[in-house]
Amino acid sequence: MQRHGQAVRFLPPLGPRVGGALRLGLLLFPRYSPGTSPRLEPLAPVEALRGLVEAEAVIRNLTQTRLEALVRWVESAPAYRLIYPDLASGLEWTRRALAEIGSWQIEA
Repeated sequence: MQRHGQAVRFLPPLGPRVGGALRLGLLLFPRYSPGTSPRLEPLAPVEALRGLVEAEAVIRNLTQTRLEALVRWVESAPAYRLIYPDLASGLEWTRRALAEIGSWQIEA
């Protein structure tokens, strides 16, 4: 798969398969920024929606009804921009955000 002219690969999520819908617990938009301190910045729903669009999330056949459902979905959970200077702090802050803000936890 290509993204911005570079080969990328996506890994399947770890853990058991989940049947049915899950409640959205957290939207997290990571941003690598060398030389900065790691931090979470709260995002308004409109900023989170913009983040999904900018991330080129797959949204097919977007009708008015689907757009309204997407907006309700984005408004249903807190959203944050995670700014991190290196992989270790990015992973640590992601774990922290999922444990403290999100509705579930990941294992270290």
